[in-house]
Amino acid sequence: MTKKELIRTLTEAYYKEKEVELTTSTLNFFRIENEDIIDFILNETKDLTESCYNKEKDVKYVQAKIIEPSDMDVFGETTVVCENCDHVFYVNKKMLKNIEYGEYGLPFIECPYCLEKTVFDEEKALDLDENNLKYPQHFACQKKSKHVVEIDDKEIDEQCRKILKRLKEDKFDDFKFWSSGDTIIIGLKFADEYRIIVAKKYDEVSIPNEEEIFDD
Repeated sequence: MTKKELIRTLTEAYYKEKEVELTTSTLNFFRIENEDIIDFILNETKDLTESCYNKEKDVKYVQAKIIEPSDMDVFGETTVVCENCDHVFYVNKKMLKNIEYGEYGLPFIECPYCLEKTVFDEEKALDLDENNLKYPQHFACQKKSKHVVEIDDKEIDEQCRKILKRLKEDKFDDFKFWSSGDTIIIGLKFADEYRIIVAKKYDEVSIPNEEEIFDD
């Protein structure tokens, strides 16, 4: 167990008010009794082995320093549910300094459980516009999401034919598109040809249209 994993385990035990396993090979439990405890920090002058003592063979109990609420400067009250592993974790001030803005302008933070990036707070997203939009930083890649469905060639064939038919029948519109899962199909009409573009695992970004649109 690393120092980072130990602090995470102790913190989870406190906030979830439950017993957690702190052993190397057999079941032993560490119960947090004091409701005033806010944080746990390992003794910085010793390594993990020196900060533990053996009660039984292969069983280690961890010593931890208690930080009172008035001295709290590590763990805050903001919670995040990781969209990758579904763990709930508390955000500390150090983590807040490492927030990175990514797809759709959303702020991302590293989950201490799976070490993957997850959304911190959707309400704190950047207002993307023509002055600050960046590629690939603000674009979502369809191939990276575990929720994206892969569209097979049969479905793509069918949608390409439908788009071509719609372009031929529509005398006023020179653009048609279809998107689903990991695939987007774009149809364009030119003076001398029709062009069909198929893109799989593409990058995209959505920006709200705040302009009022009036019908002629």
